[in-house]
Amino acid sequence: MTTGYTAGIAKGISFEKYVMTGARAFGALVMMRDEPFDKEIPKSLDPSSYCQEKLTEVETRLAKLQKMRYKDADHEAEIEYNEEVNRQREGIASNNKTRSLYQAMLSKVKAWQPPSPDHEGLKNFMIQQIKESIK
Repeated sequence: MTTGYTAGIAKGISFEKYVMTGARAFGALVMMRDEPFDKEIPKSLDPSSYCQEKLTEVETRLAKLQKMRYKDADHEAEIEYNEEVNRQREGIASNNKTRSLYQAMLSKVKAWQPPSPDHEGLKNFMIQQIKESIK
């Protein structure tokens, strides 16, 4: 089956163009993977500032933590712990709600009587998709 990466072969693209099309899935060009295949690949790539910004942020936090008194650090840790516990509880509640919605839909799909034998595949596919999503 033709994919977005191989579609140009039937149109006669060159080997070099095919390689550069496939290169979008790897390394430095990975950020272009969702771009149109005919978008020009730049001659040079500017480095992302993300790592430097994150390093600066972490170093600032580390310096702040190193200056803290034990009592303040303990208090800060307790606050962060409680925030994480709350995030986890919210995540569990959200997952439970989603699971309930999936299970309700699964029950409806299982109870559905397809209008013809041709629709059995659709029913089985819907069941499979819901079960995979529940996992």
